Amino acid sequence: MILESNWKPDEVFNDISVFPFLSNISTILKDQPPITVGHRHFDSLRGLNFYLKFPEGQIWNDSESWGTQVFYVGTHGSTATIQTSMDVIRKDGLMNAFKGFDNWPNIIFLGGCGIFSGKKGDAFGYDLLASSGTRALLGYKSPDVDFLTSIIIEFLFLSQFYCIKGRNPFDCLQEIFDSIMDSFVPAQEIGFTMFLQ
Repeated sequence: MILESNWKPDEVFNDISVFPFLSNISTILKDQPPITVGHRHFDSLRGLNFYLKFPEGQIWNDSESWGTQVFYVGTHGSTATIQTSMDVIRKDGLMNAFKGFDNWPNIIFLGGCGIFSGKKGDAFGYDLLASSGTRALLGYKSPDVDFLTSIIIEFLFLSQFYCIKGRNPFDCLQEIFDSIMDSFVPAQEIGFTMFLQ
């Protein structure tokens, strides 16, 4: 499930989106069971809560989203903060929105620049991991994350996650993360990071 804010809030014709890239994961991973990719725009804390807030949010009340394994939030970011078209959503707002994610196994990507930068960002990662109940929280430390580089990293991670056979992919998260960090230098350069239960 992709929740994405406008990457160019000052432009009406916004042509940047993670959806065209990540929605094709089933096409590329041909021998795997089909992967359904949902996509919704949000532009404020109210919009984020509309989808995520437990128990009334849309993801908790739509039979097609029940059991979603991967949640991806695509926005601009800074330390412990996401920046949408209409709101700057800080730690408290994010901690409140991401509750109830222990209802089934899942991982959360926060795909904005620098969300986990510095000691404050690191502390935020551990706090959000604990309060949300997600199995893993992933994102970036660098305040300057190239859009295409991040998409490649996310696609590498997800393709390995969905290609695991004979084992529970949630038991292999550290292994997947380590393989990307060892083999793809840009992941190290932009501070790709994971907080794991």
